[in-house]
Amino acid sequence: MKQEIISNLLTINNNYPVYLTGGIVRDFLLQRISNDIDLTLDADVLKIARDFAGFLKGAFIPLDEDEGVARVVVDDLVIDFTSFRCGAKTIEKDLEQRDFTINAMAIALSDIMDKLPLIFEEKKNIIISPEKIIDPFCGAGDINKRIIKAVRDENFLKDPLRLLRAFRFMAELDFEIDEVVLELINNKAGLIINVSPERITQELDKIMQSKKAGFAFDMMQKNAILFHVIPEFSLMQGIEQPLFHHLDVLGHSIEALFKIEELIDEPEKRFEYPDRITKWIKKNSNLISVKWSALFHDLGKPDCKKMRNEDKITFYRHDIHGSKMCNVIGRRLRWPVHRIHLVSSLVRFHMRPFHLLNTLKFNGPTKRALRRLLKEVSEDYPGLFLLAMADEMSGCGPLKPADLHIDLSRIWKIVHEFYIENEEILSRKKRLLNGQDIQKILSVRPGPLVGKAINAIEEAQIIGLIHNREQAINWLIKWYENRAISHS
Repeated sequence: MKQEIISNLLTINNNYPVYLTGGIVRDFLLQRISNDIDLTLDADVLKIARDFAGFLKGAFIPLDEDEGVARVVVDDLVIDFTSFRCGAKTIEKDLEQRDFTINAMAIALSDIMDKLPLIFEEKKNIIISPEKIIDPFCGAGDINKRIIKAVRDENFLKDPLRLLRAFRFMAELDFEIDEVVLELINNKAGLIINVSPERITQELDKIMQSKKAGFAFDMMQKNAILFHVIPEFSLMQGIEQPLFHHLDVLGHSIEALFKIEELIDEPEKRFEYPDRITKWIKKNSNLISVKWSALFHDLGKPDCKKMRNEDKITFYRHDIHGSKMCNVIGRRLRWPVHRIHLVSSLVRFHMRPFHLLNTLKFNGPTKRALRRLLKEVSEDYPGLFLLAMADEMSGCGPLKPADLHIDLSRIWKIVHEFYIENEEILSRKKRLLNGQDIQKILSVRPGPLVGKAINAIEEAQIIGLIHNREQAINWLIKWYENRAISHS
């Protein structure tokens, strides 16, 4: 199939000169394997891409019909076709319309015929001779300097998303942003509100997928754009905290993002059973979600701040209020439903591991407390403890207990071992009695009582009061009788 792709591209190139552009050229120079294949040509791109997809039995996706941008997906390969931008008649004029010098480079497909199998078949690092690179804005030199410079300031006004993309490339490539670009971002940050939420989320997701999300968000708040993307963060600035902390609420939240990235890289430094954490991180979009939970975990504090006895600051119920705010922001940014649910849940329960710390003094936590926690967060408990540990690591005030991280690690170990021991029950894969059984035994109709009975039976099973179906039936009858007496 890859050879057919190459043959078809060569056929197109015979009629219209085709150029590799943007990220793939940058990645060649960085000696990175590129997942982005962008092709630019001066032609009817939509027709060419549609015919290309049809011949190869791939998917054709028009991305921007007005500008002439289309995507073709063939097996695991994604190729974007783009026409010359803004009426440009040459590739140099097209590159002039792009965002950063490191992305304003091109290579004629005809100049690298011998490299095509490596690009489309083997996906290996590729070395390109400098003389074959069309580089009118010295992007190759800026790559060597590891700096992000603008091609032209006016290009950012045409598409303000580029203001945010600067931080994405900074995070992905570990580059610095040029001071001139930072000044432009500061002056024009408010334009980002004109960009669709879906496009903003796409850039933010790429930042969160990188290993430098903390650094990127720190720079974003220092250069104003963060408060236009997520206005709620502006309320967190300058909110003083108790002496457990050394930073205000916003500073602490960004520091938590830094710390959770450290934990994701090396969970074994703070946790036993790090493989469980690594496995959870890699599942679905958990990496992005847990990073957002670190950044959002104290969202509710500004609205919940109270002064007690004129000198003690409290933030009662900030976890609950913050969870609701996560729902609002998630919907506004058009997050998928499962992410909204997970981030909101982690924020809602992020104080629970700390609440369990006091029970260590009394040989706790109890099985009932462990079950309650795991019923609330289920298999996402590794994410909850990542968040709690990042929260702990981000507070370095004079009143913070020196051994807090040790106790938190002990709680993690207890919770994890309890989950493994009771996984079948907690995941509800095996019940001693189901809803229909309970209705028949108690002669009741479907309703809230049945759900309460199921939870009560599961708890009794976990703490060792019942072990089989017969015991469960007898226990249920007594539970129902005692409940009736207490409600009489």
